[in-house]
Amino acid sequence: MSESLIAVIRDEFAAADLGRITFQPRRHGAEESRYRRYAVELARSFDYLNSRDPRNLSAYADKALGLGSWLFVVGTVAREWKRWLALASFGAFALNRFTLARSLAILADEWDFVDHLDGRSVPGPSIEDRVVASLTEEGAPMPPPDGAPDEYSRACLSLTDSIPARRYDATESALLTMSDFWMEMAAYMQDPNPELAPEFEPAVCALVALAGREGYQPKRLPADVVSFLAPGLNPEPEQQWFARYFRIVR
Repeated sequence: MSESLIAVIRDEFAAADLGRITFQPRRHGAEESRYRRYAVELARSFDYLNSRDPRNLSAYADKALGLGSWLFVVGTVAREWKRWLALASFGAFALNRFTLARSLAILADEWDFVDHLDGRSVPGPSIEDRVVASLTEEGAPMPPPDGAPDEYSRACLSLTDSIPARRYDATESALLTMSDFWMEMAAYMQDPNPELAPEFEPAVCALVALAGREGYQPKRLPADVVSFLAPGLNPEPEQQWFARYFRIVR
């Protein structure tokens, strides 16, 4: 799969025309000149990979994720940035980075591919990754929220119950607690910078997307929290990018 995926990423980037994209940033404080420079540097890095290191799947997958993040922040339609997150997910899968592959596939609305990942990995060390796994894989139990060591962990663990039970107020309360924590930690929220790609937290935003799949819609989230969670708040019809590019072998 590695060689065919690299070929797809190379062909898709060659067909992209980043210079013609209108800058309509989703993040307050994003400077157009900074993001335009990144696009130029990204093109140069692709040229380097194509000529000097054409089999480096890890580098190509990282570039796909960086481009998906860039397209999200500069304001392109969801279908465009989600396509690159899907390609980054396939790259993570081929590299056995199943935890990242799962979160990115969820954000890309690649639900058939999410199902394909069931049982393929041990959840990552972060509590967010473990909760994502518990909500998408059979037989992945989680400890009760009451036993969590801090408010953030309790909020995150509570989603294992509130999301499938469609208790939207409880879900929103948990997401607000988690977002408050991350927005103090995430430098890209104070100073948007494409070099920090991805400019979102894959697992946290994947949890929002999973909640949305169960009918959740934000009601009282502040604008800055909505901005932070936005990659998970843009559901689209499934495009089945993996099926378009490859054949799933079960």
